[in-house]
Amino acid sequence: MADRPIKVSLNRLVNVPETSEEAKFIHKAVGALRHAINQPDFFGKLATADFPASRHLESKITTKERIREIIKNGLELGALPDQEIDLTIIIDDTIRNPVIGKTALYGDTIRTGRWFIAQCISRSDVISLAAHFMHEWLHLAGFYHKKSGIQKDVAYIVGNIVRDVLMGHQVDEADDDFLTEGVVDQEELDKEAD
Repeated sequence: MADRPIKVSLNRLVNVPETSEEAKFIHKAVGALRHAINQPDFFGKLATADFPASRHLESKITTKERIREIIKNGLELGALPDQEIDLTIIIDDTIRNPVIGKTALYGDTIRTGRWFIAQCISRSDVISLAAHFMHEWLHLAGFYHKKSGIQKDVAYIVGNIVRDVLMGHQVDEADDDFLTEGVVDQEELDKEAD
């Protein structure tokens, strides 16, 4: 029996008019994220990834199997498994480049800099925004960055896996005309900070 698809739901979008270009693009990125995590090669890449700096608030040891389980079950901190990645996104005018987003540990919202949304729109870069949402959702799931600034932890690596999967797949019309041109290079994603 095949696994049930993982849902990715945008439950709330704050500080953006729902009919705006920004809102439409954000919805497109959420659809791209849904597409990426439901591809067989997503979990294949996850199984072969190396996580040298993994930290989780509720687990002393974070295995690949546990990371997979958290993603497949849509397991935010303090929530029951529901196979749904729940997103509440606030577009924040106070977040400045090079910071892309912020997510408080034990929080339930993702804050994304409006500058980054504008940059993604100008480059037709749904992929970087989808990877960012995955990265920030992993903070909601309890993964955090080691203070040393190392970018080889779960949030960065899984965000990069989302990027790799989306770059390697053609997305059909059912995924809201997903665009793949104008991808932000890896250095842009690596600038993301807490």
